[in-house]
Amino acid sequence: MSTEPAPSQVSRAIGGSAFWATASSVGSQIIRFSVFVTLSRLVSPSEFGTVAIASVLIDVFSLIAIAGISDALVMKKQLTEEDADTAFWTNLGVGFIFLLLGLLASPLAARAFNAPALAPVLAVLSLTFVIWPFGATHTSRMSRELQFKALALRTLIANFIGAVVGIVMAFKGFGVWSLVARSLVTTVTLVIMSWLAYPWRPKFRFRLDSLRALFGVGSRLMGGQLIGQMNGRGVELIAGLLITPATVGVLRIGGQCFSLLQQVSVAPIAAIAMPLLARTQGDPVAGREVFAKMCRLSALMIYPVFFGTMSVSSIIFPLTFGPNWALTGAVMPLLCAMAIPLQFNMLMSAGLASRGAAQAILKWNILQAVVGLPLSALGGFFGLFPLLAFTIGRSYLLLPFGLAWLRRNTELEPRVLVMSSIAPLAASILMAGGVFAVRPFLEARLGPWFVLAVVIPIAALVYATLVLTLSANTRREVLVWLRQRRVAAA
Repeated sequence: MSTEPAPSQVSRAIGGSAFWATASSVGSQIIRFSVFVTLSRLVSPSEFGTVAIASVLIDVFSLIAIAGISDALVMKKQLTEEDADTAFWTNLGVGFIFLLLGLLASPLAARAFNAPALAPVLAVLSLTFVIWPFGATHTSRMSRELQFKALALRTLIANFIGAVVGIVMAFKGFGVWSLVARSLVTTVTLVIMSWLAYPWRPKFRFRLDSLRALFGVGSRLMGGQLIGQMNGRGVELIAGLLITPATVGVLRIGGQCFSLLQQVSVAPIAAIAMPLLARTQGDPVAGREVFAKMCRLSALMIYPVFFGTMSVSSIIFPLTFGPNWALTGAVMPLLCAMAIPLQFNMLMSAGLASRGAAQAILKWNILQAVVGLPLSALGGFFGLFPLLAFTIGRSYLLLPFGLAWLRRNTELEPRVLVMSSIAPLAASILMAGGVFAVRPFLEARLGPWFVLAVVIPIAALVYATLVLTLSANTRREVLVWLRQRRVAAA
């Protein structure tokens, strides 16, 4: 049996888990972002777009191949070794089937997107289907046991090795294949590091009752994740079908920057929210306490990052990516406007998943897809910016439905999520407004790097002052943290 932390330990686990989840998210995203900055000057937008389209297709079909079984392992109250073995061999067997399907579908996808270069790229990336299953069960067991330090270290190492391979190949003129190699090498290294980090080895055992139990939960989660993937990445597919692969490349660079912001602010909380909440099942008081802490922490991290970036993106992008990617600088403020639905969706999904409300997650994601994808496609007929405007509008329009489902299916209170967000959101908007106000004065007198050097630290100080002024809960938690540090130092 797996060793499970007692519910009383959950609250104390938040600090350490959040630290290692943050280290993994921020470190990995910094590595990936550095790779994208380097490769953007060596690889064309069209080549970026080709790999982006292939990556979306691989990600979507990977969800179907794994069928939520890895997540079901994390959520299972009592995990046996037979469950783990069954999950391993199921994922691996289905992976080989999807490798064959990927090879057969590659030329069809190339014709659909009018991109001949897509066929070989998609065929090679289909190897992911048979590589990732070798480490999927290890990853699930580490996440289940809150081994975020091991997860963080293996993720950082894998992303670094993949980055080195991709950059070296790009400098040697391999173009699109440098992006493909980076992805495959990263995946292979993740698998190797998983085996080194977690001392579990699969045995040749397979139990049909274990598969039924895992698939019963996992298939419902997979349905929600699949539709969620289409909601998040479907915009790139629509742009590829209705506009051009080069436009997908612009969206991909913007999406990578958006992902950097997510990894800095959202991903650390997302990585620990569901496992921690899952361990409070049957204890509503502990569940509400953990949920409230997740709400406060996520709001404090997400809003200043996104609204701060919105206020300086037109300065940063020309400096970072060069003239070929100027359009991405105009796209980024629109993407940053997704901060509010991003935070709410993350916490609603974690809360519903932790209470086994997979059906509610599925309904929520179906609603977003049914409403959102047609709206995005409608905008795509008119160009890139209408596509983004319709997509963002849908995210705000549907938030009340998600909050209602959270209230109906859990003991977690949506009001806590809303109230916890008000002070950080207000402080972030005021901070960003101040930056917009002083930028013309500074830009008339200083170069762009000096403007950033002045604005960023002052904006961070202004935000911290405003949020401490507006939020009594934040003031109390900061004082408690400072007292704990003094006691530890003594």
